[in-house]
Amino acid sequence: MKLQIDLKKIIKLLAKDIYDTPFALLRENLQNAYDAVLIRKLKDTNYNNPEIRLYIQKDRIIISDNGIGMTLEVIENNYWKAGASGKNNEDARKAGVVGTFGIGAMANYGVCQNLKVESRYYDSIKTVVTELNIEDISMDEDCISTSTSSDVKLPVGTTVTATLNPDVLIVEQEAISYITPYIRFVPFPVYINGNLISKQDFFKEVIDSNYSETLFSGNINNDIWKFNLNVYSIKKNGENLVGFYVKNIFLHNQAINGEIVLCQNRKIIFTLRSGFGLAPIVLTSSFKWGGLVNLSNIIPTAGRDSLTRESVETISSLVIFAEKKIADVYSNVSICDSNRDFLLYVYQHKNLNSNLAKNIKIFRQPTSDYICLGTVQKNMDHHDVRFYAGLDETIKSSFANENNYLLIISKDIIRREIQIAYLLSLGIESVPDVVTTNDYEESELALGELFVIYRIEYILRNDYFLNNVHVYFSEISHNQPFKVEELNKKIIIHIAKNSNSVLYLREVYSNHFSLFDSFVKDYVRQNLWFNKYFCGNA
Repeated sequence: MKLQIDLKKIIKLLAKDIYDTPFALLRENLQNAYDAVLIRKLKDTNYNNPEIRLYIQKDRIIISDNGIGMTLEVIENNYWKAGASGKNNEDARKAGVVGTFGIGAMANYGVCQNLKVESRYYDSIKTVVTELNIEDISMDEDCISTSTSSDVKLPVGTTVTATLNPDVLIVEQEAISYITPYIRFVPFPVYINGNLISKQDFFKEVIDSNYSETLFSGNINNDIWKFNLNVYSIKKNGENLVGFYVKNIFLHNQAINGEIVLCQNRKIIFTLRSGFGLAPIVLTSSFKWGGLVNLSNIIPTAGRDSLTRESVETISSLVIFAEKKIADVYSNVSICDSNRDFLLYVYQHKNLNSNLAKNIKIFRQPTSDYICLGTVQKNMDHHDVRFYAGLDETIKSSFANENNYLLIISKDIIRREIQIAYLLSLGIESVPDVVTTNDYEESELALGELFVIYRIEYILRNDYFLNNVHVYFSEISHNQPFKVEELNKKIIIHIAKNSNSVLYLREVYSNHFSLFDSFVKDYVRQNLWFNKYFCGNA
């Protein structure tokens, strides 16, 4: 008995598995055309008019380029041979080609009924025409027709004509929306149905010079990286943001062609190689960087839907190193105080707090003004200086007077922790603030109040794995909403029974029970879990 393989079905299944959309044939064929142009630019010194044209018709797709072209041997051994690539060589690497897997043509097989390739190599007079009806695919018989022409009027380059399956519909506007991110930064003309799509400004896409100010420009390096860095302060739509631009990049003293331009709060980074789009990535960063990364050493996966793990780690390493300088530069401008992501960076890098927090502000009494932490001293204007982290107005008025300045710690957890750490590093004393609690017995609580307690304990134990936690409703001094302490290896949480948050949870329990669980989870996450106790011990 022989092993039998349905070749047509296997190829279609592989194509569908690797490429998740019919639009992939546009991307893969455009990428092949782009690589052909790059290789010709390397080899042909007289080549000065590169271009690619894509035509989207009702039943077919035509991709034409005036790149290097292919000989009959190259077409046979590379284009029509899945898994083979003519771009795994030194010339191709010098040219900066994007594709090296040799499976791009498979993107056509899942959506086409006929594929025709016409190509003339740049120093040849012969044009080679090959054609395949997908239903005729066979490993045992010749299924690709081949012919040649010596008409010198035929252009150098390659034209691929893909006749679509009857059940495949590629709408022009949808196709343009899909393919534009991949080709819009290509530095030479790429046309779709006669409209120029490429040659867009890489830098301006992320950082608009009309709204930006350069804070720093110079070279930075360590044992791994060396590059030129520009840092920008950006004010747009009422937001104070920071962005940066990296070029002239070296990794372990090896040059990497390309550039990076990122701005905070854009979240998604679109990657490119040699100017051709690859895939989006997300980096873990306080600044939520988004923008464009165009590097010659990043590698896509076979289906182009993501980058290899090593590529993402390389980008992350560079950005983390750049961040240190960016944060240092940004900490010198007063607007850093209003940048929430910068505050989060300072909070997460406690070892850098004293260097970065100097322009973060704190409220001062009795003058009722905001001053920068960098101006704080133990004695200012003949006033002794202390700080207070509580809410009791009586304590504030007692310690803030004509002889003493009292610095009021913010209620915001991020700003609060930064302020406290900075002031303690200066040796500034805190005002004593002993918070007392008086717990209610279960018999003193209504059913809804008991249910709130039980649900908070359940969430802390099951969602946060705190098996030794006990929650009580209490009367708490100093208007504190809650107090967390550890007693006999148990975590005790006292919650003010009549705080606004608890009153709201009780109201939800009574009148909107279907929402109760999600509201309690939000309460735990936003209030209890970011308490200083948990931040230090989680």
